[in-house]
Amino acid sequence: MSERGFNKELVRSPLDDQPRSRWWPVIMGGLVGAALTAAAFITVGGDQSEQDVPEVSVAAASTTTTSTTVTAPIVEPSRFPSGYVAVDEAEAFKVHRILVGEDRIVVAMTTSYARGLDPATQPWFLGGTWILDTMSGDSIVSEATAFDDAAPGGFSVTFPIPTGVVVELSQLRLVERWEPTESTATFDFHLDTGFDWFGHGPVSIPMDGFVLRFDNVDPNNGEAIWELEGDPQPRGVVSLTIELMGPGDSKVATSQPLPESLRPYGLGASQGTINLELVPATPGYLDTVEKEVAFASALELVDRLILHCTVTIGEPQPIDEVVFDLTHLAAQNS
Repeated sequence: MSERGFNKELVRSPLDDQPRSRWWPVIMGGLVGAALTAAAFITVGGDQSEQDVPEVSVAAASTTTTSTTVTAPIVEPSRFPSGYVAVDEAEAFKVHRILVGEDRIVVAMTTSYARGLDPATQPWFLGGTWILDTMSGDSIVSEATAFDDAAPGGFSVTFPIPTGVVVELSQLRLVERWEPTESTATFDFHLDTGFDWFGHGPVSIPMDGFVLRFDNVDPNNGEAIWELEGDPQPRGVVSLTIELMGPGDSKVATSQPLPESLRPYGLGASQGTINLELVPATPGYLDTVEKEVAFASALELVDRLILHCTVTIGEPQPIDEVVFDLTHLAAQNS
């Protein structure tokens, strides 16, 4: 599998081949439950035809009336759509596709939330430790979880292919879940030579038990390259906002993350790149040449960068093992 092709499949939604509503798993859950309930009422509560009504003879002297009440059984709707395996009371996952490359396996999955829950208010799944079991008895531990936030609920789990292992898969197991723990820090970066249009760094920032290192911080071109250092190796997500300060501690601009995915590898990354947007501190847009020239001149006077950093680390949490049967799903070569 080429690197370009693999990366494309890595963040590909399992539903790309058949576009659906953003929250289709929850909608499907409602449809399934509604169908079950409707079936119960149709079966038990339908009207009888006139031919089905038996004749009843009542003696003239009788004053007793007998009535029979038939109670329809209550059918509890399922919490999740068919094919989804519950991982807790609130959410369930389903395996849609298995891709096998030269050295990696990608398992594409989607999420469904339980009936009655609003997906927009539920915490996202941020990753965990998965194990692939093969027909020959070998087990492969996951190396990363990839997300595409443009397709909420979709994610892919990647596995290395060990030498000599035959990829005939029997089941997938979720054995550990990562829970987020945040660390924050503010760092003043003084510029001895003035604002550099080609970036600044490296700079190391102590965090809670590990170090956040920026090899390059480039607010002008909108990029910050980061890496987490520590023992054991920390993995997580980094968010960064930069204040560009000029003479007299005046704020010239703010460099802030673009409104796009900050977690292409969930909480499993040890390094990455943040895309930034440079916003002038002066209200108003740079809609004239004069404003653009004035802003460029102000940037040349920037002598200090204030870095506001947030690192979200994934803390492993043991869970009751969740098993997904793969014997019905053929792996595809890619």
